Amino acid sequence: MAEPLLQHRACRNTRNERFKRYRDGDVLIGLCCDECHSEWVLPDHLPPDNPNNETILIGRSSFYLIEKEGVDDQTFSAHPLTTRIDNLRNIAEYLTPGDHIKYHWRLNFDHHAIVESVEMNPYGPDKVTLIHWQGGRGESMISAKASATVVRERIDDIGRKTSVVYRCDYDEGDIRADSKVLTVARAKAWLGETGYNLLNKNCEHFAIFCKIGRHCSFQQERLIKRFMSFCGEVWGQISRQALVATGTELMGNVIEVGVGNRFSVNALSPAMQLIGLGLTAVVQGVALCIDLTKLYGSRQHEGISEQEFVGRFWHSVCQRMEKVFFTGVVPAVGVVAVGALLPAGPIATGLAMATGVFVAGALSTPWGYNGELSAGCALVAAMVRCVIKHRDVSVDSIREVSPGDHLVMPKWFLHPRCHGIVLSVDVGRGEFRVIRFTYQRGVITERTKFGKPLYKVLSDGPYEPEEVIRRANNNDIVVSDYNILSFNCKHFAFWCKTGRIPAEP
Repeated sequence: MAEPLLQHRACRNTRNERFKRYRDGDVLIGLCCDECHSEWVLPDHLPPDNPNNETILIGRSSFYLIEKEGVDDQTFSAHPLTTRIDNLRNIAEYLTPGDHIKYHWRLNFDHHAIVESVEMNPYGPDKVTLIHWQGGRGESMISAKASATVVRERIDDIGRKTSVVYRCDYDEGDIRADSKVLTVARAKAWLGETGYNLLNKNCEHFAIFCKIGRHCSFQQERLIKRFMSFCGEVWGQISRQALVATGTELMGNVIEVGVGNRFSVNALSPAMQLIGLGLTAVVQGVALCIDLTKLYGSRQHEGISEQEFVGRFWHSVCQRMEKVFFTGVVPAVGVVAVGALLPAGPIATGLAMATGVFVAGALSTPWGYNGELSAGCALVAAMVRCVIKHRDVSVDSIREVSPGDHLVMPKWFLHPRCHGIVLSVDVGRGEFRVIRFTYQRGVITERTKFGKPLYKVLSDGPYEPEEVIRRANNNDIVVSDYNILSFNCKHFAFWCKTGRIPAEP
């Protein structure tokens, strides 16, 4: 039986191929107009309180138009709530089909996807199948986006893609998502879609459309609001600095009348800016110490990987340096430069200070020092993660330790990260035997009591635990082979697990 002619009078779409089909298995549950993204679904998938107005009849089934209400600005700023998932090995405990997830991609930008299915794996990492925009493998970022397609990707170990995943929890925020069956059906209907556009057809637009049926981007809305806030802040800074400059000029006049010596505003302004720069550097230095203390606590108690730890460390350092530069150095240079070019006076001084503040704001906002993550910081963090190829996770119980594991243990102050291979585990006594490479005695075996902090390195080596232990017991490695830069305990452990020696010390 031929499919009836589909048409949508509102956008004059009368081409059957320009309607996407939503299917749950073999059952047709909805339609979507490619021209205006209007949707018709079976009554079971209609949002609550949706009026049953326009319908499309296919066979004996009636498909009702989904009325899509607007989303206010407060909703965009409040949503989405997210759940951080660090235990990527058992990710099936946190995800179900139809979930919207995001994870860090290149330069630490978020990549969004819809979960089609998850599969528990008792013998290894859980498997997950995603539907998302994906560019060509091995291409540059620009080329990959130009050739991007909506694809289905089965991932055997998502931990190799990213160190942390965030689940977007719509039903706990201000926006209610549609049914997960409809979410997956929407995602599957988009398979093979092309025409990626960063501004209005990106991975976040796709994932949000699958969840709520609207093409929007919370990130773009937040950026627009942040830009408007920045414009207001710059105008306020200009007004305040002009008032300060006028007051300083008046103070100079008072000093001239009372003391008989003209006080130079042009000499005062650079000095004040240098004092401000020094105070900014001190404040940001204290803030950096606080950031790193919290980060170390996360490393100890939340079990973030070494790769994530180092990336966050350099992000914090760069972020504080950016703030010193943009809030201290640039305004000071602006005041000195403009003040030297213009004649002295309250208007000139106010303009000089305002110019410094404006240039600082104009430079800093696109790079995002007022935001959560600047492009400069993200670039450094991404470079660090590229250099540190391996990942490790915190071990909370001795039951998580198995023979053949590659562990990282603290030994003493000058050797805080000692690498070794587990030979055996005694759960009853709370200890395990480990073999490691030392610079004094070569390859040694020792018993170690379980204690924190303890980390397990996640590697993709081809060897089974028995083969890893056999390689560790290799008698061909002697003390003279030890080199603190090219073959230390870390290189030894990686060689046992993967057959490769990492390039970094």
